[in-house]
Amino acid sequence: QGGMHVHVYSAREEASARHNGEIHWLQKLQGALRDNKFELYFQPIVHAQAGGVRGPAIEVFVRMEGEDGQPAAPPAEFIRAAERYRLMPFVDRWVVQAVLSALGRGGLRVPVGRSVAINIAGQTLGDSEFLEFVVECFDHTGASPVDICFEVTEGSVVANLDHARRFIALLHGMG
Repeated sequence: QGGMHVHVYSAREEASARHNGEIHWLQKLQGALRDNKFELYFQPIVHAQAGGVRGPAIEVFVRMEGEDGQPAAPPAEFIRAAERYRLMPFVDRWVVQAVLSALGRGGLRVPVGRSVAINIAGQTLGDSEFLEFVVECFDHTGASPVDICFEVTEGSVVANLDHARRFIALLHGMG
């Protein structure tokens, strides 16, 4: 390392540090879920060609609120731990509830014929209770299904084919 200092690399040390970092994020995630410490961010989706006005108008992203006045933590910092510790279905539930509530009370508006895109993790798609949760959210919030576009990766669909078919069929039937 220079200055008459030597550092010996150890794969075990690296794995331990990574594990400790994920444990730290696990604790922060559990606290954020318990204390409602997430924030929604929206990114507009615009068409490259003039006149293209179909499909999602905005995409939703979630961040964990920062501590002690610090900026919100970007998803890349906590998603890996959420996936490893099987917490993505809880994070996705928080996002769905927050977006549908905002739509239902008029705090979020989308242009006619457009929608809000919400990413759903593969773990969440495989959660047998998630679809029921989404339907209940639509019922309780008054949000219109036509205003939502759920995005899932092809890999998630293939890995959870039966859940994906049911999810798509039921929500498509709702609008």
